[in-house]
Amino acid sequence: MALVKCPECGKEVSDTAYACPNCGYSVKVHFDNLKRKKQAEIRKKQLEVEKRNKQVQLEKEYEDRVSKVPMPNKPKFSKVGIVYLLITSLLVMVSSLPNSKQEFQIKQCVFYITLFVVLPLCIYIYFLKKQINDYNLIKKNFRKYQEHVIKKQDVERARKQACISTQIAINQVRCPKCGSTNIQLIPRKWSLLTGFMTNKVDRICVNCKNRF
Repeated sequence: MALVKCPECGKEVSDTAYACPNCGYSVKVHFDNLKRKKQAEIRKKQLEVEKRNKQVQLEKEYEDRVSKVPMPNKPKFSKVGIVYLLITSLLVMVSSLPNSKQEFQIKQCVFYITLFVVLPLCIYIYFLKKQINDYNLIKKNFRKYQEHVIKKQDVERARKQACISTQIAINQVRCPKCGSTNIQLIPRKWSLLTGFMTNKVDRICVNCKNRF
C-alpha cells in the first residue's frame, strides 16, 4: 500500500482507496483510467515497433532477392547462324552451277542468295543489335533491371496463386439447391439391396438440408 495525492484536493490518500476521504473524489476510477491509458500507449508503441521491424524484414528480404538477380549474358553472334549462312551459301552456289543442259544463271543465284542468306542475315543483325542496345541499357541501370525482374516474378506468382484459388473454388462441392459449400458426408444405411457392407455416402447440405 502506498500513499498518492488526490488529483482533486491534493491531499494524500491510499492508492487502494475507492474515493478520497477528504473531498470524495473517485481516486480509484481516476488511477484506473490512467493505468489503462498507459497500457494503451505501451501497446501502441509495441505495435509500432513490430510494424517497423516487419517492414525492415520485408525490405531486407526484397534486397536479398534483388541482389540475387544475375546480370544477363552479353548478346553475341551465334555460331549456329554462321554455320547456317555458310551451308546455305554453299548449297545455293552448288545448285546454280551449270550442267550439261543448263547454263549458269546469275539472276537465279542472286535471288536465292538474297532470299536465303542476305534477308535472314539482315533480320538476325537487326534483332541482335536490339538485344545489344537492351543489354547496354541494363548495364547502365542494372538496379532498375533487377527490380523489373522481381516485379515480373511477383506478378507471375500472384497469377499462379489466383489460378490455384480459382481451381480450388471450381472443384469444391456445392449444393445444387442453394449453392452452399457447407456439405456434410453421411454413410448410407444398409438395406436389402445394398447389403450390410457399403462404402457409399450421401452428401447433405447443412444450410438447406438437401440430400444429393
